[in-house]
Amino acid sequence: MRTMIKVIYITIIKVMDRIITIKPKNNHIVVTMTFTEDVLPIIKKLVSQNVDITLLYHPKYNDVVNKQLNYDNITAIPLNNKYVIQHIRAVKRAKVVLIDTYYLMFGAITKQIDQEVIQIWHASSALKRFGLEDRSVDLSNNKMVNQYKRVYDFTDSYIVAGDNMIDIFKQSLNATHKHFIKTGLPRLENEVPQSEGDAVLFVPTYRDYTLKESDKLTHHDIAHLLIRAHPSDNNYKTDHEISHLSLDECMNLANIIITDYSSLAVEALYKGKRVLLYVPDEAVYDTARGLNQYYYALPANLKAYSVEDLQNKLSSIERININGWTNYQTNHATDDIVHYIKEQLS
Repeated sequence: MRTMIKVIYITIIKVMDRIITIKPKNNHIVVTMTFTEDVLPIIKKLVSQNVDITLLYHPKYNDVVNKQLNYDNITAIPLNNKYVIQHIRAVKRAKVVLIDTYYLMFGAITKQIDQEVIQIWHASSALKRFGLEDRSVDLSNNKMVNQYKRVYDFTDSYIVAGDNMIDIFKQSLNATHKHFIKTGLPRLENEVPQSEGDAVLFVPTYRDYTLKESDKLTHHDIAHLLIRAHPSDNNYKTDHEISHLSLDECMNLANIIITDYSSLAVEALYKGKRVLLYVPDEAVYDTARGLNQYYYALPANLKAYSVEDLQNKLSSIERININGWTNYQTNHATDDIVHYIKEQLS
């Protein structure tokens, strides 16, 4: 059923793409926002530069759009299928398109010659396989693979914070011949103060399978544990007392971050936190989704395979070198990205 819906959706976009003939307009950018950490600072900076912005945003950010992005030079359109014609018109009219994740519609829209499409991924790093390397992708299904490639081919440039992500984009997103913008990421500009309390923050990643109960981390296992669950995961629930906080605000509360296969491990390390990986289902996750070479290169003393193992390692957490993830990062990444975008808009 989902496959049929995708086919109908793509067909509608292809038909509308042929009907709608609009040339890109100077000083107009489309920004997609399914995640806020990187794109929100860029949008706010572009607003101050009098750039004409069309924002295609996930409906969960209605409050953010209404309260923080209520400007005359922003046209905000929810990422809802009933607005698909407006989405297509906006994209075809944009001189620059900034995208923050995988969007199926870009595999069916004809990119115009004088457009620049920039990908700013919604993470600072990647320890798990994704894109064409995701083990859940059926590589024997040529239609599926070609659809992925059409979406990836829509992108011209990738914003990166370090060498490692260049390698990953090349191997995962068919990006061998793409342009890489080495400015660093806005999400890494935010300094996170060291907490004076004893809180330990657990930030597990998404799984499309159910963890064994014996593998789940609980408040009884670790003193002062706070859990911030992935919004799409059913294995954990976010603690009520932090449910209203952003990720940065949650990280502010703790000096120790526990995660698993999430890119937040690198982000937390960059921001000076002590980090451990709780990975009791490593083999299962690798079979289901896949873990990349950078995950396996991490020191063994960073990984805990049982609750007891994790408890023992909490008292002696070692720092590791993450330079390959952040060797382009600066404290003015947002300004550098906006400068690059404005050059393309002229």
